[in-house]
Amino acid sequence: MNKEDARKLGRNLRSSLSNGERAFEEEAVLSQLKEICRDVEVIGCYVSVKDELDTRRFIAWCLEEKKTVAVPKVEGGTLGFYRIESFEDLVPAPFSILEPKNGAGKINLSSIGMMIVPALAIDCEGNRVGYGRGYYDSVLSAGMDAVGIIFRGQLVDRIDADPWDVKLSRVITG
Repeated sequence: MNKEDARKLGRNLRSSLSNGERAFEEEAVLSQLKEICRDVEVIGCYVSVKDELDTRRFIAWCLEEKKTVAVPKVEGGTLGFYRIESFEDLVPAPFSILEPKNGAGKINLSSIGMMIVPALAIDCEGNRVGYGRGYYDSVLSAGMDAVGIIFRGQLVDRIDADPWDVKLSRVITG
């Protein structure tokens, strides 16, 4: 499947889910995330927006567990990751995304033990498509454990990958 078709499929699937389906799958993903990151001290995680699979409950759990949570901030053509200690450390940025306030502690990518990655679609080999700007590919090349989280219908057989695309370590679905 070409990337544009995969993006379209992922967007359509997310917007078509009922509240019940969404809640069921998000609970299943949250449960799996908690299990696989119990021993991870520093977690990179996007803050979900709109109809993305919700990460806020996972971030709240990580903070309760005293894990270091690093969230992305767009910096030129890449992402910087900054420690947050609560949702109060976030401010609105372009595209309704929440980013860390200026002055928050920047986290070195090499210290992130697991990165939770957004996606519109992921294939069975760990290839993903996001919104097409390449921000996550620019940081995943650092080699951390990259975990894509999606709704079941966003898992596809094959996505045409480019040489610069970085595969995910694993995929979690509802």
